[in-house]
Amino acid sequence: MSSRILAGYQTSEGQTAKIAECIADTLRDRGHDVDVHDVEPAPSGYGAMVVGDSIHAVKHCRPMIRYISEKVGALNAKPSALFQVCLASANPDDEHTVSAHAATST
Repeated sequence: MSSRILAGYQTSEGQTAKIAECIADTLRDRGHDVDVHDVEPAPSGYGAMVVGDSIHAVKHCRPMIRYISEKVGALNAKPSALFQVCLASANPDDEHTVSAHAATST
């Protein structure tokens, strides 16, 4: 078994938490020990992190922005990945694509 992984999330409607659980299940199937929590736990007890957030009104939520800003050193010191949930990303037209890309560059 490898080191523990945190699948952290911030959610307002529950979808990001469900996706974090799916990611955790996939990692567990591959032999990893994974904890799924909202973004409150400090990353110090984990060997790797996967962190997700939803985008509303072209922005990530303030708690996730604050969490990443405060924990950027710890996130950069270990394997980490970020995922986002954005309904606009599901639309194939150019307007929604531009909007989704703009949200990820803030």
